This record gives sequence, C-alpha cells and structure tokens, in this order.
Amino acid sequence: MRIRRHRKLVRRLRARRRRRALAKLLTFGGAVALGRRFGPKEKTLWQRVFARMPDEFPPKAMLLNTEAIREQNERIIQLLEEQRQAQDETTLKSAG
Repeated sequence: MRIRRHRKLVRRLRARRRRRALAKLLTFGGAVALGRRFGPKEKTLWQRVFARMPDEFPPKAMLLNTEAIREQNERIIQLLEEQRQAQDETTLKSAG
C-alpha cells in the first residue's frame, strides 16, 4: 500500500511540475508575443544604429542611394562598351 501511495504522490508531483512548467511557458510566450506586438517598431540593433546615423554618413548614403548608384553604373558600363566597340572598329579598319 505504501508503494501505491508513493507512486500516486510521485505522479501528482510530476503532473503539478508539468502544469507549472506549462503555465510558465505560456506566460513567457504571451509576454514575448505582446512585446513584439506592442514593442518598438525598430526590431534590430542595426536598424536603431542606422537610424541614428547622419544622412551624410557614407554607409547610410550609399544604402539610401542604391538606385542612383545602379543607374550611374549602367551609364558607365554603356560608355565602356561604346569605347570598346569604337576601339574594335578602328582595329579592324587598320588591320583590313
């Protein structure tokens, strides 16, 4: 009889521990969910640091002006291709 009582007691204690652990987990999960929902909009440290940088700071200016940089690069590539074609034409004329 003692063994049965002991087993029942152990089961109750284990069940109580599981319930407490589950309650703590749900509480923590709820707190995290609320923090994400109602917390600051800038989530990462890098975003906060980036927001504090002045607009003239080279990395920030570079990231903000990527479209202008792309357009400029396309123009440079087009000019280089035109120069290469002109060189090829002059080379063919002088060789032929």
